[in-house]
Amino acid sequence: MSHTTVEILLIPAQRRRENSAGMATALASSAQPIAGEQTCIRVLIVDAHPLMRAGIRAVLASMPDAEIVGEAATGADAVRLTEQQSPDVVLMDIDTYDDAGLAATKRLTVGDAPPRVIALTMLSDNETMVQALRAGASGLISKDATEDDLVAALRTAGSGEIYIRPRTLSLLAASVRRRLLSPQERSARARYEELSERERAVLEYVARGLTGPEIGERLRINAKTVDTYRHRIREKIGLLHRADYIRFALVIGLLKN
Repeated sequence: MSHTTVEILLIPAQRRRENSAGMATALASSAQPIAGEQTCIRVLIVDAHPLMRAGIRAVLASMPDAEIVGEAATGADAVRLTEQQSPDVVLMDIDTYDDAGLAATKRLTVGDAPPRVIALTMLSDNETMVQALRAGASGLISKDATEDDLVAALRTAGSGEIYIRPRTLSLLAASVRRRLLSPQERSARARYEELSERERAVLEYVARGLTGPEIGERLRINAKTVDTYRHRIREKIGLLHRADYIRFALVIGLLKN
């Protein structure tokens, strides 16, 4: 955790005393309940580090519309406490070496009336964002975020919406655009789907440079049968030479390089 994180998010006691007036004003401004909102957001804090949990606890204590219903250090404990306490929002640490945080997020976000999960992470790369959202998270917030960001994330998730900061949203959109298939890729994928499972195997092996006898040995068929499959591939999607196979396999992602 960076020094910035310690100063901004964890709010050590000495710093709170030294800056009590300024901090109180900032938190009072950010922690006002939304007009007309009377419900209290029940929050479960999940993080492997006691200092991080203490920092989050300090911020939530300044929110009149938030209530901490429990704390957990692991994904397994988070699942157990969620069943017992029924929180509205779970702040979930996903920086675990075994992806336990993501696994717990998937478990928590299924079923009837699941809690909203906000992923907590030190990472800010596109892949982490995509993984968190795919796991069912209602948002992602960096562990070096400000108190205002955390408050906004909680209230957004508590109202049933997804919290993504504008900068994060632009990064995510760029990532999604890169993942979208081009017209050429969509066309190739559609033609690839026309092949049988055995024909797809032959296509990949030819693209990788295996000979007819070598492919036959892999698939436990004779070389003549391999030629029959190659003829069918030519009829269905127009591949003739090995170069054609390589280009096609690269387009649909069968070959990485």
